[in-house]
Amino acid sequence: MADSTADLISRVQLGDREAVGNLLARNLPGLRAYVRLNMGAELRAKESSSDIVQSACRKVLQNLDEIEYAGERPFRVYLYTTALRQIISRRRHYLAQKRDQRRETHLEVNDTARNLVECYRSIATPSQELIRQEEIERLEQAFDQLTFEEREIVSLRRVFGMTSDEIGKRTERDPRLVRRTLAKALLKLGRMLDSR
Repeated sequence: MADSTADLISRVQLGDREAVGNLLARNLPGLRAYVRLNMGAELRAKESSSDIVQSACRKVLQNLDEIEYAGERPFRVYLYTTALRQIISRRRHYLAQKRDQRRETHLEVNDTARNLVECYRSIATPSQELIRQEEIERLEQAFDQLTFEEREIVSLRRVFGMTSDEIGKRTERDPRLVRRTLAKALLKLGRMLDSR
């Protein structure tokens, strides 16, 4: 029987290395999808999503002794918020540095794409099978066409599983506005995916 997240965190706080691996492994597929979707095309071209996921996990591990366990969802919120801060930090870094684009090399989508398929399926309609690499890239390209607000709401709802009320509280938006934005963004995604 798998350990509960509360048991894992308790063991981690006691210094159990195996528990650390189990806790993060349990959350990695969703975290990877969340990071890739929220990076946007510009940042994905400059930075590996795996590096951001690793950086976020490292930050969480450094602060595990400060976490008060209140359930699985609050832990994931903490983990995903840490990852979002890493994304924002990296985005600011590239904007501040105004990197010379002639010296940049574009990163290839790597093997983590296979782990993203299940999380990405929750964004598209059931009839759209996102199995092959080309389909994942197609979805990411469509997702990149959404505004930051739309990407955030769609990923919080469909990848993370938050309700409109929870998203509203987290983003300081009216839940009705969250629902309208979500519906509009999903419609845009569907149209872009159908047109391609």
